[in-house]
Amino acid sequence: MKTASLGLLALLGTLALGCGDLAGDRVEAICDCENCGDRELEEIQIRVQADLDIAATYDCVEVLGPYWECQLNEHECRDGDYDDDDEACNNELGQYYECIDGKSTREPGPYN
Repeated sequence: MKTASLGLLALLGTLALGCGDLAGDRVEAICDCENCGDRELEEIQIRVQADLDIAATYDCVEVLGPYWECQLNEHECRDGDYDDDDEACNNELGQYYECIDGKSTREPGPYN
């Protein structure tokens, strides 16, 4: 378990230190667009951390990084509303979803 924890920390460190802090850059891009106050900043940080936690749970951090990098270059900011450009980053998003789906044991609905 200790080895697995160290591996997870190494992966998270790669995302945080590889080409700068991608999670921090994502938070900054969103909040620069939306002019976040303290409460909004905290909410965005929690959401970004949750995305990172999900990727780490499925061992998909290495494919989340390129998606976030793409979004840093392609996102749209209109009238204070941040919007990921999933069309421009479709390839990266698809790879991320493939990773998550490929490692998930959950069967899709219906749920009774």
